[in-house]
Amino acid sequence: MVKKIIFVFLIILLQFLLSCDNIFSIVYPEFSDNSMLVNASKLPEITIPLIEGIFKTDDKQSKMGDQIVLKFNKDKLSVFCSKSMDLFIMNSGVVDSGIVFEGWGRDLETTSVTLGRIFIHSGKGAQSLLEGIMPDSLIITFSLVVENQAKSSQNSSNFSYEYKFIRKLNENKNFHIIAHRAGARNSDLFTASENSLEMINIAESFGANGIEIDIRLSLDKIPVLFHDNFLSNRLVDGDILLGAIENYTLKHLKSFCRLKNGETIPTLEEALNEVLLNTKLNLVWLDIKSSDVIEYIIPIIQKYEELAIKNNRNIKFLTGITSIEVFEKIQLHSEKKLATICELDKQTAKRAKSKFWAPQWTLGYLNTDIQELENEEIQSLVWTLDDRKFIIEFLENSNYHGILSNYSPIVAYEYYIRN
Repeated sequence: MVKKIIFVFLIILLQFLLSCDNIFSIVYPEFSDNSMLVNASKLPEITIPLIEGIFKTDDKQSKMGDQIVLKFNKDKLSVFCSKSMDLFIMNSGVVDSGIVFEGWGRDLETTSVTLGRIFIHSGKGAQSLLEGIMPDSLIITFSLVVENQAKSSQNSSNFSYEYKFIRKLNENKNFHIIAHRAGARNSDLFTASENSLEMINIAESFGANGIEIDIRLSLDKIPVLFHDNFLSNRLVDGDILLGAIENYTLKHLKSFCRLKNGETIPTLEEALNEVLLNTKLNLVWLDIKSSDVIEYIIPIIQKYEELAIKNNRNIKFLTGITSIEVFEKIQLHSEKKLATICELDKQTAKRAKSKFWAPQWTLGYLNTDIQELENEEIQSLVWTLDDRKFIIEFLENSNYHGILSNYSPIVAYEYYIRN
């Protein structure tokens, strides 16, 4: 009887822990009556690349830090920072002869959010930018706006700082900033669910140029994106289906499951189609959760490799070697020449003739091993690196060709200010 009571208690505790994501949420503020973008005109395409770059302030009190990085994704501006806020995502527009950006900002490690506005005055560079000319001097005014002011008719802010453009972004196309679980985890409390099409679509706003996605197999043998080995409140909203995802057909999963932000569970094909048609991402890392997946992902990967070439896109589709069983299954299909990323030891990476080797960050810099593999045309990525202190140390001291992180905005900031 006691054992039965303990068992029931443990089940209840497990269900509670798995549902903890339901307890916490973030309400992202929005500008209301005092938005400067209400009657704004669209920012010209010729202006967008001119605004991207590194900006610096001499104001030591700035809430965003002494340097910020401005980078566009589609029609939105991402601002990567280093102090109280790590990331802003802003809408853009032209008001009279000035350029305006407005949106929310977020501290990634807390639930702290705020509203931010960037204004570029005509005389401080906007006029030249709108004509497609880089001005000799470009100064932006970055203001933090408290939420109750954003909903009022008052056009005021708590803090305002001037930043001056100092240099363009120096992008190394071969350095990969890879967003974990397609962009961010559910526990990071963004507006899209991990491993969803919606998350893939906004991953670049987080600074990523690549994504990692988790692959499992439905009952009817269709590869889908899902991290955990069973359905639970951590990933799925509601308890209609329970147990292993492999127990359900795709139709059942689509009909009865919704991810935490209301999305359906996507297939691998849907995910790769999203990457190809709606992003500029250049790397997709498939984290293989079961060796049974391999034979079913091969035709899908081959299809999108061909489509990428037809669309003049250079996208690396990498199949993760996550276990010896996965390695052996890939070897059985060696004639298909899957591009792989090996998470095992470097010798297995060599045997598999992988395109990439991916050791865990706790193993250190491994520069000698990286060079050894580079001599055999195998690049190296490190995972999963989240702490800003260690991100800085790895960027400064290691020779990795990329970083997988839950906090790609932090990696983006630290990468760009060093390059």
